[in-house]
Amino acid sequence: MAADSKSGITGKSAFDLFPDIMKKNAPPRQEVAKVKPQPGKGGGVTPASSGKLPEPPLPPDISWLRKGEDDAPRRMEDVPAAMIFMAEGEAKTIVAEVLEDFGYQVEAVDSETAALEKMKFVNFAAVVMQTGGDGVALEKSEFHRHLKWLPMTARRSIYYVLIGPRFQTGYDLQALAASANLVVNDRDVGKMAVVLGKGLRDYEQLFGPYLAFLQEHGKR
Repeated sequence: MAADSKSGITGKSAFDLFPDIMKKNAPPRQEVAKVKPQPGKGGGVTPASSGKLPEPPLPPDISWLRKGEDDAPRRMEDVPAAMIFMAEGEAKTIVAEVLEDFGYQVEAVDSETAALEKMKFVNFAAVVMQTGGDGVALEKSEFHRHLKWLPMTARRSIYYVLIGPRFQTGYDLQALAASANLVVNDRDVGKMAVVLGKGLRDYEQLFGPYLAFLQEHGKR
């Protein structure tokens, strides 16, 4: 545009003279995409299309697998333990399965020496012993004598079951005379789940409040 000395317009464009009109009719400005700087060699910008992939995560630590079971706990602390001292056979298998179904962790022993040794290190909640026949004669059993003369603080927390041919299943007076909680005849072992269930319920009704009181006062 030529200069006009009278109007005072010298070298001015239409945008300078008519800003409102020109701004309204002006084409939209093109935004220039900003490229985020990425670290690269020499501190320059690494293009996003460089193809460099992130490092993969490290594999998990499986040292526990190489150690095997050596460091694994042998017993769950909250699971009650039960000992079975019986002759090998079907009756022993039945009793073990019933106790497991009742929530006990079962340990079987095959001699009085092993049974007495176990008692030194494990607080058993239940003990099942077979007498007579293929089992140990009750009158000659050191293990039975050990249980019979345990201090009451230890004995009252053990549910002691005797199995043998001379017992009448569920006969409380016979169990009391033998210093046991439950007696079962050999021929009734097949119904052990029913017999043990009833015995435990009766025991809980009779001694449950008393044992709970002792535990509350730290005497159990």
